[in-house]
Amino acid sequence: MFNTTTALLRHRESKHRIAALKAEWATFVKLYNGQQIVQPPARIRTRSINYKQWISGIVESLNSSLHPKAAGKWCRVERYYVPETYIQALLARMPNAFLNSAREKRHLRPPVWREKSKVFHYRDHEVNDVISALSQSSVPLQLKKSYRGDTEVNASNELLNAHQALQAAKERARGKKSSTIPTQHIEIVVGNGEGRATREFEVIWWPDLFSGTRHGKLTLRFYVSKVIL
Repeated sequence: MFNTTTALLRHRESKHRIAALKAEWATFVKLYNGQQIVQPPARIRTRSINYKQWISGIVESLNSSLHPKAAGKWCRVERYYVPETYIQALLARMPNAFLNSAREKRHLRPPVWREKSKVFHYRDHEVNDVISALSQSSVPLQLKKSYRGDTEVNASNELLNAHQALQAAKERARGKKSSTIPTQHIEIVVGNGEGRATREFEVIWWPDLFSGTRHGKLTLRFYVSKVIL
């Protein structure tokens, strides 16, 4: 019995010497307490203004994780009291997302405390799925940014050679112009990663955190890479 597809894939590779390059090769039994977990339909039409405003807020939060003072690490964006249809619409635009685990966990933090609640973890390793899922936002999604200090600069600016760098330093000292060479690159990374260093985009859904309603809690988990030049 394996709790996640990741655990099953590692078992296949280590014990049975079966290469596991894609999570789709392993079938996760989509059951919870003996009942089949209903997956979202292939396409859900979401034209409501409320949904577009909600997804725009999600994108705004993702973009803000690329702040120059923020650390490179696993990040989370959380929303409470989210309609179930919003999650279905989000997953419907992520065709490569798969259910990695379904379990019961404690939720011991505000605004809702539960000793036991269902939670589903969906994972996706395709960056195009993430772009598609968030495409209805009125705020453009930004997956990477470059900064010089705290100032955002054009990522196309390339490093100068030694002679050009010396000349640029002289001109800056004379006050003629300021350099726009980036000193750090920040990027939301979505992919397969290497070994145990996974780089998935994870959708975590708590469907019954709130009583008597088809609303739940959503957590988006993703990795932000930060390179100091």
